[in-house]
Amino acid sequence: MADYKYTPLDEEAGEIRLLTLLPGRFNAPICITLETKILSIKKIPKFTALSYAWGSDLDCLNIHVVAKRGVQGVKSATLSVTRNLFEGLKHLRQKRRATVLWIDQLCVDQRNLEERAKQVLRMPDIYSLAKGVIVWLGPESADSNLAMKIFNDIGQDVTVDWERKRLGIHPDYTISAPDVFENLVLQRLKYNGTLSMLRFCSTKHRFKDIPSWVPDWSAHHKITPFAIGPADLYARAHAYSVSKGVLAVTGVRVTVVHEVKNDLPRSIPEDRTKSAKVFQQLLSTWVGQDHSDSRLSKLHSLCVTLCAGMFSEKYIPSNHSYPTFKEAHDYITRLYEISLLKSAEPPELCSSSLQVIRTINMMTEGRLLITTADSRLGLAPEGTISGDLVCVILGCPSPLILRSNNNLNHEVAGECYIDGTMAGEALLGKLPRNQMLVRKHFPDHRSYFNVFIDSAMGKTHLQDPRLGPLPAGWRIENHDKDDAFNWYVNDITGEVARIRDPRLEPDALRARGVEIQEFRLV
Repeated sequence: MADYKYTPLDEEAGEIRLLTLLPGRFNAPICITLETKILSIKKIPKFTALSYAWGSDLDCLNIHVVAKRGVQGVKSATLSVTRNLFEGLKHLRQKRRATVLWIDQLCVDQRNLEERAKQVLRMPDIYSLAKGVIVWLGPESADSNLAMKIFNDIGQDVTVDWERKRLGIHPDYTISAPDVFENLVLQRLKYNGTLSMLRFCSTKHRFKDIPSWVPDWSAHHKITPFAIGPADLYARAHAYSVSKGVLAVTGVRVTVVHEVKNDLPRSIPEDRTKSAKVFQQLLSTWVGQDHSDSRLSKLHSLCVTLCAGMFSEKYIPSNHSYPTFKEAHDYITRLYEISLLKSAEPPELCSSSLQVIRTINMMTEGRLLITTADSRLGLAPEGTISGDLVCVILGCPSPLILRSNNNLNHEVAGECYIDGTMAGEALLGKLPRNQMLVRKHFPDHRSYFNVFIDSAMGKTHLQDPRLGPLPAGWRIENHDKDDAFNWYVNDITGEVARIRDPRLEPDALRARGVEIQEFRLV
C-alpha cells in the first residue's frame, strides 16, 4: 500500500486538518480519515486535541488512511506513526463510534517544514478552541496510580497561557535541539523573571556540548522534582547572558557538600523483613549506636530528608497520598529501636508504613544522601562529590548543587533537598517556631498556592512573618486571586512586579546582611 500524500493547506483561509479515528476492535488495524476544516473564532469545528509524548522515531508502526466517500482521487494509503501514538490510538478508539481528533503528528505534514512552522503558531488556537484536550501518558504500569497522584498535585499548580508570543517563542526547525533548549531558558528568564528550569538540569542526562544550566529535554528523566519550597520564596531572578553558553546568576552560597554516601537502595522492597533490613543499614550508617540526645535530632533529620519533606500536613487540606511526619518518624524510630535490640521482629507493614516506603522510593530515586560542612543532611543528584557547593539562586525554587571549575565558573549538577533550607531560610533565616510554609488548595482557582500557617491559631496568611514593611512606593494590589497570593506594584515608578516580592531584591537582602553573590554558570 502506498504512503499517504498530504494535500497543501490553505493557510490564508485558516485551514487545519482533522482526523477521524474510525471505530473498531482494540487489536484491529487502525484506520483514519483526514480532511481539512477552517478553524476560526467564528467557525469552530467539533474536535478533541491530543497531547502526548511522541516517543522514538526509530520505533514506528503503520496505520491506514482510508478514502472518504464522495472524495475523488483519494485512495487508501498508510502513514507511519510512533509506537506511543499507535498505542494511544488503540486506547482512544471506540467500538461503534468515530472520534474526531487533532493530533500534530498526523494532522500536520511533518515533511513540510514551512507548514510545520505555521501550524505550530496555530497550536494555541487549536488547543484552546478544541472541545477538550486528552493527555495520553502511555499504557498503565505498576506505579501508574502513584504517578497519577503526583500529576494531580502538580497539575493543580499549573495555569495554561496560550499566548505563546508573550514568551517570545517562535518555531524554527533549522536550529539544533540544544539551541532550542537554551533559548527556552533565556526566554523564560526574560519574560517571567524565573530560572525554575534549572531544577531539571543534570550532569548525568544532557547533550555533550549543552551548557550545564540548560535542561536536556530529549533525555528520559525519572527523577521526581522536589515539591516542598520554595527555597528562593519566588524571588525575581537576577541573571543575564554573558556570552553563548555562559549565564550569570545571583544567589547565596549556603554550604559545602562534606560527605557523599552511595548507600541508598535503588528501591526499598515492600516486604516486612527486607525493608526493615534496608532501613536498619541506613540507620546504622547515619545514626549509629548513639544513645545521646543527638540521636533524636539525627532520626528527625533522616526521616524528613528521606521523604524530602513530603508529608500530608504540608498540604491544606491534608494530602493523603503521603504519610504524616508522625507516621514516618514513628516507623523509622521503631526500626531503629529494633536494630538496637537485635532480637525483636520488625513491625508488620500497614498502609501508613507502605506510604512511607513509597514516598521515600519516589523522592530518593536517582539521588544520593549527603552531609554538609555545617552538619546538615540532604538529598543530592547522582554525580555529586565532596566539595560541591549548595546554593540558593534567586528565581529557582530548589537549592542547587554547583561545581566550581575555577574561581569564576560553575556547573549545575542538579537540584537538591537540604533540611532547613526549603522555606527561604538561606535568605531570611528560620521561621518562627509556630509558623510553617504549606501548600493550600483554593477550589475557586483550582490550584495550590504557598501560604503560611500559624499552628497556634490554626489560621493561614500570605505575609511571610520574617519580612518587614514594603519599600517606599510599593503596595499590594487587589486582583482576582488576592486571597491566594500577593501582587506587587510601585505607584512611583509604575513597575508591576506581579508575585515577585520587592523585599527579596538583591539590595534589600544585602541590607539584611545576606551575602548575595554572582555565579557564572557554564
